[in-house]
Amino acid sequence: MQLASTIGRAIGCLMAMLLAVGSGRLHAEATNAGSRYRAGPGDVVEVSVRGLAELQRRAPIAVDGTLSLPGVGTVAVGGLTLSEMRARLQAAVAGRAYALRPLESDSGAGPIEIDDIYVAVAEFRPIYVKGDVARSGEYAYRGTLSVREALALAGGFPALAIERRDLPMLAYDLDAEERASWHDLVRARADAWRIKSELGLGNAPATTLVDAVPADAPVARQDVVAITDMATSQLELQKANTAREHQSLDEINSQLREEIKVTENQIAAEERAHEADLAELRNLTTLKQQGVVNPQRFADTRRAVLFSSTRILQANVRLTEAKRILSERQLQKFKLSADRTAELHRQLEVAASRIAETEAKLESVAGKQQLIGRLGGADSRDRKRVATYVIFRRGAEGIARLDATEDTEVLPGDVVEVTLGATRASVAGQLRKLEP
Repeated sequence: MQLASTIGRAIGCLMAMLLAVGSGRLHAEATNAGSRYRAGPGDVVEVSVRGLAELQRRAPIAVDGTLSLPGVGTVAVGGLTLSEMRARLQAAVAGRAYALRPLESDSGAGPIEIDDIYVAVAEFRPIYVKGDVARSGEYAYRGTLSVREALALAGGFPALAIERRDLPMLAYDLDAEERASWHDLVRARADAWRIKSELGLGNAPATTLVDAVPADAPVARQDVVAITDMATSQLELQKANTAREHQSLDEINSQLREEIKVTENQIAAEERAHEADLAELRNLTTLKQQGVVNPQRFADTRRAVLFSSTRILQANVRLTEAKRILSERQLQKFKLSADRTAELHRQLEVAASRIAETEAKLESVAGKQQLIGRLGGADSRDRKRVATYVIFRRGAEGIARLDATEDTEVLPGDVVEVTLGATRASVAGQLRKLEP
């Protein structure tokens, strides 16, 4: 019986050793994940006790970060490093009495020792890859993993279903489209600068527009200078034209004000003369009643009164007309400024739409050039195409956004976002700094 017991114990030890080897491999992978890794829901933890196969358990970490083990209960392991989780589980299992049968005896019982307990992560929670990849989705985590390896799991960058013999021609077409788009972008930016300068919304000189265009942009510097010079000339001509229109209206208004002043003085003089004629007519009327006045003189005085009244009426008509015209000219000047302002805002909206459309076109061209370059369409030309990587990692304080490279280590549960772009297209946004 003792021999059988010894053989049973040996077999149990052998199974535990084999299990320990597997656990050691997983432990090495966990160690490679780095001390930054924290256990969390989705991880599957394996716990075993040397010599007791019936205590071998593989259990997932629940959404609340706890792990349930028979005979032990619930242990909180969420947020712990692998070494911390191992120590906590060993402490939870150790010291519990169990029928441990030593090799030298056929019976016996004793507590479980820490050295007899093995803890390892059997399965890590998956990673997720999305964005400009061939196959977005969920992928199993296997030991250490970099962004480059995660990209390979997702099938790499997407490919174009086109013939290789067509790639050079497509590359040249995209180059032409890129050059045209850059010219359109510079013109749209120059128009926006001109419009805002006329509206008084900014005081940046035109040279800042030239300096903002990247040196590697496919547009000649002399072309940029010519475009900005044209915008400057248009701004000066428009300002001069607007100034002439306002000056002309101001001169007309000045003449009208002078005419109003003269007419008002004339009316005042005519009214004084009319009062004198009325006074003389009243005097002559009294003398006529007495029969001592010359009838011809009375008639002449009466005609003078009527004539002065007519002149006063005519002067008042001229005064009213001059004031009406002055009011219309003032309204015309105000309407001229208001209409020009409204037109400039409309043009600015059109320019902003052109800028957004052109920048989107540049981004599209950059993405196509990136793919064609990877397929062999740009054999010897350095297009400076880039791919950007961002890792979203859940931590104690929420989800963190981490800028990454192809060599950055990925941890279980990470979300890797891949975006294809281009240096030129991205620097097109630098022109936005000209916004007044």
